[in-house]
Amino acid sequence: MSLIDDTRKVLQDVVAPDLKAINVRLDAVERVMNLRFEQVDERFEQIGKRFEQMDRRIDERFAQSEKLTLAKFDQVLARIELLTNVVSANHQAEMKAMDLDRRMERIELSMAPKTESGLSKS
Repeated sequence: MSLIDDTRKVLQDVVAPDLKAINVRLDAVERVMNLRFEQVDERFEQIGKRFEQMDRRIDERFAQSEKLTLAKFDQVLARIELLTNVVSANHQAEMKAMDLDRRMERIELSMAPKTESGLSKS
């Protein structure tokens, strides 16, 4: 045999089976890795769905809170308007009861300088 034939035989007898074994193991590792990646992808999809559900629930709760807050605000505003009207009406009633305008006129007339005829200057 020649050197080339001997080298070929050694490669076929020693290296080729080892390469085949390595290739088989590599295929097995690839299958396991692909399975793991698929599991990880599925898990990420599940987590993504959960986040979407949580986001929808949060949006719904904010919308409910906003509606309640606006309703409460409208109630408070209506109450303030009612109280403003009551205070204004009470103020007008008190002013009328005290008749301040007429009293002020009398005070101003009494403080005006008198003329010889006893009437004040206008």
